[in-house]
Amino acid sequence: MTATLVSMMLFAFTGAVSPGPVNIIAASAGANFGFYKALPHVLGATVAYTLVVLIAGSLLNQMAIYMPNIAALLRYVGAVFLLYMSYKIATAFSEVQDDSHSQSTPNFLHGAVPSTR
Repeated sequence: MTATLVSMMLFAFTGAVSPGPVNIIAASAGANFGFYKALPHVLGATVAYTLVVLIAGSLLNQMAIYMPNIAALLRYVGAVFLLYMSYKIATAFSEVQDDSHSQSTPNFLHGAVPSTR
């Protein structure tokens, strides 16, 4: 149990400090609207990320306990998925949009459920 908890904490820390889309949006919101107006967005993203890590980690831990052979399969499936996502990012069409006129202050829901924006 301790090894699982430490693994989940390391995964959560790495995901929280890496420059992913939510962190970039939060930094942009802070730069555009200030610290206090961006804070609800950051709190929403934090709550959502914490739930994802806890739920996914707990379920995967239970799967590993009841189906120990599935861990090797998940390693390969995960590696293939990461390669696929890398390919999609590398070949994605990039279009810059100027939304500076229609920006609204991000709120808790925008951080917790990014598709609400």
